[in-house]
Amino acid sequence: MNLINSFNLLSSVSPDVASTARMLAPDSNRNLKQDIVSRGNVACNFNLTDAYLADATNTEVYEYEAGDACSFGVTTVSYMTSPVKHSITNGINSNTFELQTCYHLAVMDEEGAAYCYENAFIKTSSTQYKDGSASFSIFGGEIPLASYDVREWTNVAVNGDNKLEVPGFYYMEEGYAAGEVIFVSAFEAQANYTNFEGKYIDLCQAIEDVGATSAPTPSSVFENTDDAAEKGNVACDFNADTSDAEVHRYEAGEACSFAVTSVSYMTSPLSEYVTSGDNSNTYELVASYHLAAMKDNDGTAYCIGNASLKAGSTQYRNGSASFSGTGGEHVLNSDSTIGDWTSIRVNGGDSVNGFYYMEDGVIEGQVIFISAFETEANFTKIEGTFIDLCQAIEDAAPTAAPTPSSGFEKNVCNV
Repeated sequence: MNLINSFNLLSSVSPDVASTARMLAPDSNRNLKQDIVSRGNVACNFNLTDAYLADATNTEVYEYEAGDACSFGVTTVSYMTSPVKHSITNGINSNTFELQTCYHLAVMDEEGAAYCYENAFIKTSSTQYKDGSASFSIFGGEIPLASYDVREWTNVAVNGDNKLEVPGFYYMEEGYAAGEVIFVSAFEAQANYTNFEGKYIDLCQAIEDVGATSAPTPSSVFENTDDAAEKGNVACDFNADTSDAEVHRYEAGEACSFAVTSVSYMTSPLSEYVTSGDNSNTYELVASYHLAAMKDNDGTAYCIGNASLKAGSTQYRNGSASFSGTGGEHVLNSDSTIGDWTSIRVNGGDSVNGFYYMEDGVIEGQVIFISAFETEANFTKIEGTFIDLCQAIEDAAPTAAPTPSSGFEKNVCNV
């Protein structure tokens, strides 16, 4: 999503805006643009209406020449799904501009192979300081990388590795990129990246993987998040209002050995409380909901009626933070956040590894600040009666689900 082209300080420093990407504007090559927009909609099964596609303000089309982003030519189409939110904060010594929005993304090669990402998300922030310097941060969205974007001083912690392919083209699913703006002249600036961190999708590889198979194996029977909410509601006979549902998708290996989609249907208004003390602030949240946990490849559903969650977190004046919770779903893997210091008493055992719903018990721990933008949960206590959702789904009888019209992965976007 190249919205930074129109609004952000990054318009002068981002490689995808400055030179490598050519935008097919509404008033130029209009027929070509509309053809590309229509092809992306069909290839990705976004099911956007003709009226939506005809409105040029709803879409952005960018072309990258071979070698600019991938070794082959790439065209991206962004289909807006929410209004653009932007704000400017004026300080004594700086001005900060922030922008965020959601969109569907189609990334296509010259042969028409399309990698699709539903409910993509972008958030950018840039600050201009009084002394003339500037900095930026990017959360979500596509990032094309040239060789000069990753230097020896650039901290890279992406997908569990310390390197990125350059030139390369990535979608930032989780994490952030940050750096400084270097003004080469009054009319030219460059991005000096200092950090790339999180979970990134290699779009060049993703397109090649799609093109390598004439009929890709579907990763999900759910066409989109609304479809998942509808199917979970029917499979579990909840008769719930699907307009007030929260959908989460977990890739195979993230929660269970197979891909899982969970849908929470709110049954009461969400209650939130903030308590301010002399040395701390405490935030509490209480929710009641129905839960459908479904296997992506065949729609098998495990259902919990009247699930509940109560969670609290406290930020202390000295900068530390703690959390606790009862109820709700939890991905609990034996990694660096769960160690020999963690008190584990779950279902009569002393270990956890998987995806659980807490029927009765408590989870407690500390919040570890990895960076200014990223935190990690350090669990100190996991105790009680937990339902192993992975096993429960395996034990449930598969529910009928239609053959999907698209095998591309879907994700949830929250602005």
